[in-house]
Amino acid sequence: MGSRRSPPDAAPHAADGGGVGVALVGLLFLVSGAPAIVYQLLWQRALYAIYGIHVEAVAVVVAAFLLGLGLGGLIGGAVSRRARRPLLLFALAELAIGAYGWGSLAVFDRVGEATLQLGPTATAAATFALVAVPTALMGATLPLLVAHLVRRSRNVGRSVGLLLFVNTVGSAAACLVGAFLLFEALGAAASVRLAAAVNLSVGAVALAWAAVERRTTTTASRPGGEEVATAGRPGRGPSAGVLALAFAGGAVSLSHEIVWFRVYSFATGGLAAGFALVLGMFLAGLAVGALVVRGACRDEVGSGATWGTFARLVAAAAVVGFGLVPLVSWLAPVVHVALTLPAVLIGAALLGVQLPLLGHLGVAADDGAGAGVGRIVLANVLGAVAGSLGTGFVLMEHLSLSGITLLLAAVGLAVAATVRAVTAPAAEAEARRKGGLAAAATLLLLVAARPVAFDGFWDRLLFGRHVGGHPRLERVVEGRGGVIAVTGDGDVYGGGMYDGAFSTDLVDDPNGIARAFALPALHPAPRDVLLIGLSSGSWARVLAAFEGVERLTVVEIDRGYLRLIGERDEFAALLDAPGVSIEIDDGRRWLARHPDRRFDAIVMNTTFHWRAHVSRLLSVEFLEEARRHLRPGGLLYYNTTDSPRAQATAAAVFPHVLRFRNFVAASDVPLVPDATRLREALAGTAVDGRRLLPSGDPAAAARLEAIVREFEAAEGDLALRARTASRRPITDDDMGSEWAHEPDR
Repeated sequence: MGSRRSPPDAAPHAADGGGVGVALVGLLFLVSGAPAIVYQLLWQRALYAIYGIHVEAVAVVVAAFLLGLGLGGLIGGAVSRRARRPLLLFALAELAIGAYGWGSLAVFDRVGEATLQLGPTATAAATFALVAVPTALMGATLPLLVAHLVRRSRNVGRSVGLLLFVNTVGSAAACLVGAFLLFEALGAAASVRLAAAVNLSVGAVALAWAAVERRTTTTASRPGGEEVATAGRPGRGPSAGVLALAFAGGAVSLSHEIVWFRVYSFATGGLAAGFALVLGMFLAGLAVGALVVRGACRDEVGSGATWGTFARLVAAAAVVGFGLVPLVSWLAPVVHVALTLPAVLIGAALLGVQLPLLGHLGVAADDGAGAGVGRIVLANVLGAVAGSLGTGFVLMEHLSLSGITLLLAAVGLAVAATVRAVTAPAAEAEARRKGGLAAAATLLLLVAARPVAFDGFWDRLLFGRHVGGHPRLERVVEGRGGVIAVTGDGDVYGGGMYDGAFSTDLVDDPNGIARAFALPALHPAPRDVLLIGLSSGSWARVLAAFEGVERLTVVEIDRGYLRLIGERDEFAALLDAPGVSIEIDDGRRWLARHPDRRFDAIVMNTTFHWRAHVSRLLSVEFLEEARRHLRPGGLLYYNTTDSPRAQATAAAVFPHVLRFRNFVAASDVPLVPDATRLREALAGTAVDGRRLLPSGDPAAAARLEAIVREFEAAEGDLALRARTASRRPITDDDMGSEWAHEPDR
């Protein structure tokens, strides 16, 4: 694999500030990890607001971030090869990141407006252009500091391990602080500016310390002073084998991260803080791995002992990574899902050991150490991009989660066996053969264990302690858009939360379809209707059946719902129904990309107000966008899921509002409930030739009267405004109630 000898630690030179200098550098890199993750979380959110949160946009944004980091690692490494003062360059990079971060959200908004109509390729290019410079600067900081420390410690692996540990700890801490304090208290813009202020502070301190080191080094180099030792001229960089391992490690790590995000997103119902918690725990695991493996970096590289350690750790990561995923599901009915998060830390720790070891094995401790680490980082990041795109686009569309988990284990075992076979001494041919057989036998055991380990996997994650009290899931659609589960009695769960049912029954009404009948009761002639969100298709069937509705446009973000609907004969007709068109896109992005479309009504059976990204459909900015798409006299009618803030937001944007159950109708004209039109719609609406409330049926007649009475008691404009007057409207900046820790009731 092309090992490069990395000698044991040498004592820091007195002219460099000794241990104080190393400790300060570590502290600075720790602190700089915090704003990096704040940028990642909030820049991604801002870019999703521009380009949508469908899976293609998510993959493009993640890939752009990773590519920037990788290129930065390469550039930083190349610069560090000849840089006499890499700490000074680190300081300048931090100052530049902070300067960009301060006004970044405003830049994103302007570029987003200018590029909204671009195609996928041009959109990807615009996204990369927005984040390329700051992420490249972030990526450059690691090889620069590696070069700085290696000139003092003469050990690449331990330097990389230390820096990765402290920087990742800072990022993990920022995930937790952001999720539980920062984002709710400050909002997006102020949080980004705080992150920028941290970068600027780190840069200023690093700049000052670089000046101190320069003075002490100059003094030590004068006649009578002690000459500062150097690490020697740059040697050959990491071999192709080491770079290939870095690439494979990045691909596997990002794929595992995607798997964990899907598991916990489903288990928490898409809780916004859940994403940050999983990311924080994953980063904490990487940090632990980087710290623990520093001990192995004392070994002599040429002996092969370190390669053996590397192979064993890769194999352990493969086996443990496979077992931890179903373990979380088996624990879900026993403990709160948050208590299973240490599983993510354990899995990530076994992945986090690999990069420092590759630095130790593949990079000589000379003046080219930073450049060598930069190349390894680039290979690792390119692998991460491949893993993100390959897993997100391809594997999740064609394999189940259990299949992906097994595939990742197979890749890990194959890599471990190959490393052992290539690096073991010639005298250990028998050991190499046994290692390959052990890897194959382990894989066969995992294949055999998979059906049992993953049996009822989604049921347990979905229902937790109440799994025995619910009908078993009879259909699970796993795709790149998410996970949709259907119980035996037709209830639909999208992303781990109830999302309706396959039913248009108005007497029993599991879908609350009675709420849809407020539309003909509030608008005299809704001919052209937009429905954002398809789910089971039940609401779409009823809206399309209203008398006078000539055109129904449905925008749905997850193509998996079309698969489910197409499998049910009584609902499949919706896909080809006259006057009904279904488009797969992000609802907000679709409106922005179709500025000339106007509707008599826009209907949204919006999901729960606390889920990740839902404020994009509840904010002042979105309601204003929707308002521009209404014809004169048109109305916006949407589910606030009983959130007073969401209801207050409607009152802040529209002059006239009305609440029926948890839905709010909002319009520029007075909303006058018409009980007569409501009765006619309830009595006359038929789906597939069957009236929803058949005449002559006592239960149907009683149901009709109950709905009319409830509608007549709907909360009017003045009452709604008085009740929600103390509530702050939701905006894109404050992220609504997604990060709130008290129920918005």
